[in-house]
Amino acid sequence: MLTTLGNVIKDAHASASAKLPAGLVLSLAAYGIHPQSFLRELIGTVIMIGFTFPAGKWIGADSLPVAWACHAIGVILADKIGGGYHVNPAVSTTMYVLGEVDYNECYARIAGAMAGGILSFPFYLMVTDATGLTPLGGPDFSPEISVDAFISECVATCLLLLAIFILNWEMHFGKFHY
Repeated sequence: MLTTLGNVIKDAHASASAKLPAGLVLSLAAYGIHPQSFLRELIGTVIMIGFTFPAGKWIGADSLPVAWACHAIGVILADKIGGGYHVNPAVSTTMYVLGEVDYNECYARIAGAMAGGILSFPFYLMVTDATGLTPLGGPDFSPEISVDAFISECVATCLLLLAIFILNWEMHFGKFHY
């Protein structure tokens, strides 16, 4: 009986991993932990990518100020439509550390954001292929610029978290404030 169950699980895993992108199965497995947060992050990430990545590609390709304005408007619209999801795992982790969310919600939010990113880029690639627009680009790795990219991401994440803390300052630091 146990061998049969093991074979069924093994076959299901092999079938799913052959058809789904790497990481998606793990992200989707977290859905049951905190479904509402997972779905909000998944949908929020899809919206955020759709509203912010066209800046400089589809809108403002010839003008850096127009591209940045489009990006900023996209961030605001995505946040207003979605109702304040985290989108970035660093934000979810910070909210956990501050005691604003519990571990399960943090985990589900991070998994939802990852699933949203994994699903978004192939989806928007299909959109650009169908419409003839410039592809959005997306996650890519280049060994020549890996250190620069790492530093850029670290600085951008720190600035994002600093902006969140400044713009949403409150004297109550979660459940464990002093």
